Amino acid sequence: PHLKHIEPIVILHSEPPSDQLWESLGKYGEIYFIQGTGINYKDLKRAGISRASRAVILSDLNQRHSFTSERFLSDANPIVTLLSMIGGQRRDQLFEIIEIDNTDNLELLHGFKARPGCSKHLNTALFAAGHVYLRSSLDSLLCQSFFNPLIIGIVAIMIGVGSREARVIQIE
Repeated sequence: PHLKHIEPIVILHSEPPSDQLWESLGKYGEIYFIQGTGINYKDLKRAGISRASRAVILSDLNQRHSFTSERFLSDANPIVTLLSMIGGQRRDQLFEIIEIDNTDNLELLHGFKARPGCSKHLNTALFAAGHVYLRSSLDSLLCQSFFNPLIIGIVAIMIGVGSREARVIQIE
């Protein structure tokens, strides 16, 4: 009732979702699954990447744990997927968000320019524009919400599930 048009969501993954997950996703409508991988451009084309307006690239937890000795390799697949996606189309047609585990790998992304003397990831254009998501950011927010419960309300408003009338100012 709130949206005039629901954008379809295509999930591209090497393994099909469990029946339980698929049942919960089915409640939202316009969600499709294609078995494949983002590092294969043919799979990206089957998933409709040329018509996509947004893409979220998540890192693989299994791959992350298999490269514990060489941590920089944990982001290999998401970075290759991103490069495959943007290689075939104009940058202004696709808003991509990539999950990165190791901040050192930000230097491999096009558009990475850190300001001298600042935290490596927080002051980059890619992070500020919402194109890069760090797994550790969610962990930090979760921990901080224990000490300041208002953080949950702020995040809810930011992602569109919070009430517009919600008050986020704490009065003591």
